[in-house]
Amino acid sequence: LGFSGSNSINNGIWLWDTGTSDHVIYSANQMPGSSAEYNWTYWNGTDSRRHRMRFRTVGRDGYENYQGFLWENNNSQVLMDLDADNGNLWIRGEMRADFFRDANNTSYYADPAGTSYFNDLRPNIIYDRNNTAYYVDPASTTKLNALVVNSCTGCTGTESGNFIKNQFSSAQAANFYIAGTGRASRYFDGNFDSRNGSNYIQFNNWLQIANGGVGLYWNTNGWHFYPASNQDIIVRSGHTTAGSLRLQNAGSIRGYLYWDSNSSVGFLNNAREWGLRYDTRNSYSPNLYFLESGNENWTGNPGNDTGKIEYHSNRFYIAAGANSTEIVRFRRSGSDVAMINNSGYMYAHRWYDWGNTSYYADPASTSYFNDFRASIMYDRDNTNYYANPASTSYFNDLRPNIIYDRNNTAYYVDPASTTKLNALVVNSCTGCSNGSGDNLGNHNATMRL
Repeated sequence: LGFSGSNSINNGIWLWDTGTSDHVIYSANQMPGSSAEYNWTYWNGTDSRRHRMRFRTVGRDGYENYQGFLWENNNSQVLMDLDADNGNLWIRGEMRADFFRDANNTSYYADPAGTSYFNDLRPNIIYDRNNTAYYVDPASTTKLNALVVNSCTGCTGTESGNFIKNQFSSAQAANFYIAGTGRASRYFDGNFDSRNGSNYIQFNNWLQIANGGVGLYWNTNGWHFYPASNQDIIVRSGHTTAGSLRLQNAGSIRGYLYWDSNSSVGFLNNAREWGLRYDTRNSYSPNLYFLESGNENWTGNPGNDTGKIEYHSNRFYIAAGANSTEIVRFRRSGSDVAMINNSGYMYAHRWYDWGNTSYYADPASTSYFNDFRASIMYDRDNTNYYANPASTSYFNDLRPNIIYDRNNTAYYVDPASTTKLNALVVNSCTGCSNGSGDNLGNHNATMRL
């Protein structure tokens, strides 16, 4: 059944046309007599089943690109639009199907409830269906609960911004993994910043490096940190003659652990000046150098339960604490051998002369001096007896072999031999008239020579 009786311009609806059986319903305002193309998609690919219900609209007079089909609701709102010039389909609302397959390659398809295959999928961001706190954003931050990578092609490179950056002088292949049950709590690229404006990596377990002799390397400054053996770890600076570890907290420099090519190891102050230096060369005895470097201010007195050794104003100081019982005590093999108390008194068993050990002072025994000069010397047990060479001396018992006059040694007293005096005045003389060999007699109770 056809209106107008032919498929000429302005044909209406064709329910059946014995003359042109390529279409059932046909509307066209141009190209009369058109029929279905044989190389289009048929139900079973045979000419006998090539009949279609056919809708056609053709633009003319400059409006060829504005033709198509519209499906509207009762309110004249477009629900679906099919453009006749390019085949684009516009739909308001949802489009539902069990399966969507690529027209050119049926190996690619979308099966929302099953498995989908795409050649190239480019979303801005992909969220986890059950927890949108996890997502993949290739151009920004990606947050995953766990990431397991069997291999990584293209993970090497020296350009900045790589997720895994090869820090050697040239790009080299490398494997990166965490063994066992350990997992990093976060994985992200080098631009990740969520805490305080700086890049960081946070682990909740060990960071394992599989091979020995490798570790951390900073290609900008040349620093290396890696094990030499199971006993030694190597810290190698990028400088050819020196290196240091700067010690600081809260942004303030406190000092440096320093080493140089002269086999020196030690500490620098916060102005990077030598303080303590140790010469580490083999065959050299243990040593410790105190270098003032022009810094000669006293650091202060130690408090209770504290002691210190300080090189100050070109001399050593041993400073005991405020509650010390002594300043220093010297010990050998578990026995104390000398001591200096808080008043500076020195205690020792004996003091020897440096140049001649025949001379020494042994306060508890015999002492030998070549020349001993004192203003006054007291008896230990009775200070009423003393020797004052420049004044009066008192002795309980004095037994010299001979006593010479200080100004004229021609005069002397030799009790066991001859005595020569310039004048002798005796008030009394007991026993002067007894015995043989007397050459002095009592002369009016006074003897004069």
